[in-house]
Amino acid sequence: MVTSADFLIYGTLRILKPLQHQYLQDEHEFRTHPGHIKGACARGFDCSYRHVKQSGMAGEQDQTTEVDVEDGAVDFFSPEGLAIGVGSIYEERHNLNPSEVHNHLKDFLHDHYHFDTAARSAARAQEFLETVVKGNAIYHIGDALRFEPVNTAIGSLTGALSFQRGYFPIFQFFSCDFILKSTLHKNINALYTVIKNSHDHVFGTLQTCLEAMMAAKSWKDPNASLVSPLQNTLDGLTVFRTLTTVFLQYFQRYKDGVRSHSGVPQFIQRFSEWFNLWASDVSAIPARFDDTITSVSEDRRKLAVRHLSDEIDRLLAIVERESGLVLSLKKAPPRSNITHEQLNQAHTAQLAQTYDPPGQLRAEGPRHDNDFEAIEDIRIAPTHSELFSPIAPYMPVFSPNAPHHLPAGSMERHLDIQFRLLREELM
Repeated sequence: MVTSADFLIYGTLRILKPLQHQYLQDEHEFRTHPGHIKGACARGFDCSYRHVKQSGMAGEQDQTTEVDVEDGAVDFFSPEGLAIGVGSIYEERHNLNPSEVHNHLKDFLHDHYHFDTAARSAARAQEFLETVVKGNAIYHIGDALRFEPVNTAIGSLTGALSFQRGYFPIFQFFSCDFILKSTLHKNINALYTVIKNSHDHVFGTLQTCLEAMMAAKSWKDPNASLVSPLQNTLDGLTVFRTLTTVFLQYFQRYKDGVRSHSGVPQFIQRFSEWFNLWASDVSAIPARFDDTITSVSEDRRKLAVRHLSDEIDRLLAIVERESGLVLSLKKAPPRSNITHEQLNQAHTAQLAQTYDPPGQLRAEGPRHDNDFEAIEDIRIAPTHSELFSPIAPYMPVFSPNAPHHLPAGSMERHLDIQFRLLREELM
């Protein structure tokens, strides 16, 4: 049975085979023949030996080329899509010449090779995450987050951990899809507990290093003598997108991350200001920030920045909401030297000032034709004059110290209050 994987391999072979013979001269070492046979291998992809380019040949050092991917081929907001969008190269191992591709593809051409299905890959990811959170790996991650010193210029300090190449990749691990899409949320929560337990170290390091890189207008290590393999390839989209994802996950899972740390709102506000400054600098002509996104078309750059801006606004809203709750919880109740008896006296005096008695006891006379002192004279159903009266009805306050036209503590007073309040409730 021919599968889609067979078509994929067959098409790849058809494309790469002529390239192999046209552009490369390979050498092939036979086990039955000492020495080398120079030139294109006649066996092509049927050959079971490894092909190595001759040393000293012209074009031995491959020139790095940008990956050309049509729009829509890769999710633009995935790490790979962002790298393509800014003209970045993933890693050196992804820039293979036809001979190197031949060597890598041979493993997939075995008769009994089976491609992993998505379900199997997801299961392996779940197993890996569970191994991390239930083993010693989670403790080592915590040690790395608490490591000191961490610096953006490792060339100038001895023993410092590079923020770009050693510290920041931890957050990329925390924000990757196979972590966040895990169905076992207890494992994700356990992983983010590492940030919770190292909160002060993490946010302190981020504050220092991000401030330094924003001041330098570059994500790279500023040391000029740093060898190329140690230089990083970070860009602003990766930095802000990764950290925003981590912050959102952290604050949604542990709301006390804001409530227990008063400096979080100021840090997130500063983080938003850094993003706005970076977005303005990379959009300027000429660009004021050394970032690979400046080589991307204006439309794609605006799209990426706008999408990321929405996520940061969402982060700000969450932190502002939680920090507002913190302020209300920490707000001390106002102190007062007034006694309870004095408060009761003040309340009684206020009621006496606003007291307006019923019926003929009122200075201006009855409110309407159904306003009487005695409840026996009041019609239960309201009259036309009562319904359209502009004056508020007589509503006695059910309190022993409140003013009333009947004696305090009497049954008549109690019934009068109950009748008037119940009648008003039913109207």
